[in-house]
Amino acid sequence: MKTSKRSRSGGGQKPGKKLPIAALTSAMFAVLGAATSSLLWPVPNVQAKYCTHDIYGFNGSILQFEQCDKRPIIIRYQRVPSSAKKHGITAGAKLFVGRERATGAVAGTMWVYKIGCRKIGFIVRGTIDHTQIVLRGRVPVRAANCDVIRTRAQEFVFTLK
Repeated sequence: MKTSKRSRSGGGQKPGKKLPIAALTSAMFAVLGAATSSLLWPVPNVQAKYCTHDIYGFNGSILQFEQCDKRPIIIRYQRVPSSAKKHGITAGAKLFVGRERATGAVAGTMWVYKIGCRKIGFIVRGTIDHTQIVLRGRVPVRAANCDVIRTRAQEFVFTLK
């Protein structure tokens, strides 16, 4: 532990003397007040009351759909065929994050992967019903050096398994 040459507390502490962590924590609460403690430490994770989990198929991949309470929909790759692995897609990778409206309309971000490049998100819109999710968007097309050189319109259909 490094020693300080000046006391930051402003009094009583001699230069070079170490403060124990408990004293630092107590001093911090004295200065900031206990009411601000929730700003300093993360709030415990609250369990969702209602979650929907479904499995969808897409281009030979198995996708996991999850939506809890009124949180965003998250779709991840659960099983990835070798044809998709060559693009850098792995199990657990996010494919889509978005929200559903009461009308069944869906909008959010979908990601495209390319081996050796960072994933790129793009905006999609579509519909969701009891058997499928249909999303449409302009997919970024990349050059060998990973630069986006253009976009192309594409439709994605996820079918409930």
